[in-house]
Amino acid sequence: MQKFSFKRYLKALCWYLQYNRNRLLMWTLGSALCVFAGQLFMAWIMLSSDTVSAAFQYHHFVYNTTFFFAILLVLISLIGFASLFERILKKQRAAAFLMLPASNAEKYAVLMTYVTVVWPLCVFLAIAMGDTLRMLTEPLLKEVGYVSCVPRMIQFLTPDVFTGRNGFSLVAFIFTVVALVWVHSMYIAGGSVFRKHAFVIVTVAQGVLISAVAYLWHLLFPRLTLMSNINGEVSVNPCLWLIILILAAWAFYNYRLSYRVFKKLQVINHQLTNL
Repeated sequence: MQKFSFKRYLKALCWYLQYNRNRLLMWTLGSALCVFAGQLFMAWIMLSSDTVSAAFQYHHFVYNTTFFFAILLVLISLIGFASLFERILKKQRAAAFLMLPASNAEKYAVLMTYVTVVWPLCVFLAIAMGDTLRMLTEPLLKEVGYVSCVPRMIQFLTPDVFTGRNGFSLVAFIFTVVALVWVHSMYIAGGSVFRKHAFVIVTVAQGVLISAVAYLWHLLFPRLTLMSNINGEVSVNPCLWLIILILAAWAFYNYRLSYRVFKKLQVINHQLTNL
């Protein structure tokens, strides 16, 4: 099976979701209960003080949790990206998955869909369910309104940094998208190569790399700013196109490396890497 079949891909995806349904269900429900219990407990502590009106304190508390849950969603999603092969590395799971009647491209697309779409969606649902339970329960205990952190969390995760009073910047938008794709590809490649501690390795490597590039850039071009949005005025340097091309090519290489590693996967692999 050399050609990619969307029908076979959907069947393989359904099998993989069914195979992992208990883990997904228990993890999502358990995380939702943890979010609910944690928020309820922290709100109870905050509302026990009579220094300020309960409604004001409650709204302030809910809005403050927005940043925490947004960071949590991003962090767990990155961990998921770096765990691309985690569910198929054991012998029994590897044998069952690799023996599926689907091409390598279809099976790889199943793994990518699981860590890129299904896993972050389950994290978001867990946060949303826990927050909704808190929103419905707290007014029964205290005289506070119904307020949720989910809309603000979504707004926080989708910042509009490429639009200002001077209009929409296509270059800034493309750079933002390509940069996010590059980050995703780095964790996917790291999770493909390393069997253990891939998230830590990639995070440290990215931190060192970005810090080194930023330092050298400041050293060589101290007055050159690639992109800025100051007081609503979007400014973009044409050199940003070069950065976009480099990141896009790098991301393509990362995905290609990940797929090549997957094609060489065996039931039994090296203990530290998948190479």
